Amino acid sequence: MQSAVLTLLLSFAYSAPTSDLDPSTLTGEALVNYVNSLDTSWTATTDNFAPGVNPDIYKTGGSLDIDDPPGNDTDIIEYPFKVLDSVPTTFDAREAWPNCADVISTIRDQAQCGCCWAIAVAGAISDRICINMHKPVLVSTQDIMSCCRYCGYGCRGGWQYKAWQFYKQYGVVSGGLYDSKEGCSPYPFPPCNHIYNTSLESNREKMKFCGKPNVYSNTPKCTRTCEAGYTVPYASDKHFAYYYYKFTSRPMSYRVLSIMSEIYISGSVTASFTFYDDLFYYKSGVYHHTSGRKIYGHCVRIIGWGTEGGVDYWLIANSFNTFWGDGGYFKMRRGTNECGIENLVIAGLPRLPGK
Repeated sequence: MQSAVLTLLLSFAYSAPTSDLDPSTLTGEALVNYVNSLDTSWTATTDNFAPGVNPDIYKTGGSLDIDDPPGNDTDIIEYPFKVLDSVPTTFDAREAWPNCADVISTIRDQAQCGCCWAIAVAGAISDRICINMHKPVLVSTQDIMSCCRYCGYGCRGGWQYKAWQFYKQYGVVSGGLYDSKEGCSPYPFPPCNHIYNTSLESNREKMKFCGKPNVYSNTPKCTRTCEAGYTVPYASDKHFAYYYYKFTSRPMSYRVLSIMSEIYISGSVTASFTFYDDLFYYKSGVYHHTSGRKIYGHCVRIIGWGTEGGVDYWLIANSFNTFWGDGGYFKMRRGTNECGIENLVIAGLPRLPGK
């Protein structure tokens, strides 16, 4: 009886008029209803999380660049190339480099490990090795998060710019998705079910829910050996950067154009931004922050841009698997520094043989 009463009270709470609530405190169905009532440039959904699963379980770690940016790091330089006079109005790296589409289209699942900073960098490195060296390979997230001791705290957060630095100084081995047997050091944690969607019932049954917070807070130890069956030695499997660079020039319009120029020429870049509660519930459209709490710093891979409904956007690959959002992707408003997305963007070029 008590359970039934509690359920009834919760249903009233979720359906309460959003005008009586502080938008910054909304969560769950109330937040989704509020976003969709605004008739703004994006749509929210409750389908991103299974019933009874609290989005708080994903608030482990994240990108530490938000609160502690690079500053005077002498190893990272300002974007060193000429900015193009013009770029296409729409661009998608998957279409621009079809021979690398399988690599670029890979949506990784951080599971319940706060290593978005390592996943985004590993993804961008993979894209760029394929695009610039014509070598399709997935580089290892685990090698970065476990073996880069100055990059952060593994599953409890890290700095994307230090991950790029690690790529330049020490190199990164290959490594595919969980249980893929691909490369030297595949991802150690199994994908988990971030969402509930009846149309994906069969897929959902094959995945366990992500579970309680901090299940994977203990980062795997760095093992400088490749998994059994992989014939290339760890040291010989390393991929290195020639150099890496950031985009912090002023004015902002020039910075945005330089980011677009770089993606157009060389491929994906990584970006850290402030993640708010409402983005957990993203379904489609061009996201901008409307409501909900500040959660953490998050790091993602930008693979293109465009305009939708008159709103300019970045096309972004997330790391919550393909069942989240728009097949694992989302669009974020471009040119207004939405959530700080244009404050810290980084890229690098792979070291070519003989360099």
